[in-house]
Amino acid sequence: MDTAHRREWEERKILSRDKEKEGAGMKIYILEQEEGLAAMTAYGLETERESVETFREPDRLEEKAEQDTPDLIILYEGSGDAWAGEQLGSLKSGPAASVPVIVIAKEADEREIVRGLDGGADLFLHGPVSVVELYAYIHAVVRRIEGADAKSGELRAGSLRILPEHHQVFAGGQEIDLLPSEFILLEFLIRNEGCVMDNRQIAGELKKDGRGMSPGTVKIRINALRKKLPDGKNMIHTVRGVGYRFEVEK
Repeated sequence: MDTAHRREWEERKILSRDKEKEGAGMKIYILEQEEGLAAMTAYGLETERESVETFREPDRLEEKAEQDTPDLIILYEGSGDAWAGEQLGSLKSGPAASVPVIVIAKEADEREIVRGLDGGADLFLHGPVSVVELYAYIHAVVRRIEGADAKSGELRAGSLRILPEHHQVFAGGQEIDLLPSEFILLEFLIRNEGCVMDNRQIAGELKKDGRGMSPGTVKIRINALRKKLPDGKNMIHTVRGVGYRFEVEK
């Protein structure tokens, strides 16, 4: 056994021991276009005491989700992004609309990742992903959602009123239409009001919280927020040579 495999094996032993302490695992559904990876992932997650079921047909998954809602769905994207986009849209408009979804893609550029996040994916990963790494990502997503539920009360920043639970933003009673990735970034900035961070630091913090967003996307979304939010340019400040700071005049 080489060093890398030994390290992964040791990590999995630790995770398994933690799982025994926690009790029963999560219910996870896996949807894949091309057979092979889902079976390996299912086996790996089942060793961590998760309950896993795999599907090749989206209709079957949605039918099962309507009868028995899972805690999380993993969507394996094949060689083309059309299939993944269609299935993600279908999942988020059906009985599994409230279930977090992780997309794992063989190939994906930044635009595709942004489309996936804006289409409702909670996390977009480049494959292949080891079971240990995926397991960590799964729990990061679950922690984020549980944390969001705990902090679901509205936020206020100047004229803005944010409802995290409903992904809605209002200014003076008028709702502002934001992309999901723009809402994620705005909520993060408001919760970290006064802190100065550059786009790489912001992307890193979002990734820790299970929300993948590249530094380039952070920069694009900040520019969009400045245009969409009333007085956005005076809320999101650029600290030259350092980064960005969200601050509202009291």
